[in-house]
Amino acid sequence: MQSRIDRASQFLPFDALKGFHEMLELQEKRSLLEQEKTSQNVESILLSLKKDDKVKVSYYYDLEYLETIGLVKEIDYKRKKLWVSKSEIDFQDIASIERKNNI
Repeated sequence: MQSRIDRASQFLPFDALKGFHEMLELQEKRSLLEQEKTSQNVESILLSLKKDDKVKVSYYYDLEYLETIGLVKEIDYKRKKLWVSKSEIDFQDIASIERKNNI
């Protein structure tokens, strides 16, 4: 005769993507409180950027944080987008940004 635990475990959902849920927990987008702490700094840097400035940007994209270093190709304040090298970044997804010495 099966124990109650053994019988109950047969009804647990099958996790076809083993490890996927753990990965999502590690890469959750930062909380609004954390974002508010850095948003003023990010805003001031974005307002002072010009085309061809060299920057290092950390941003949230497709369930993970990425980092890119490159030249500012375009800044669109109306659509709130920044293009660095080949990356198109929404202002709201920027976790940190710093200006680097120009090439």
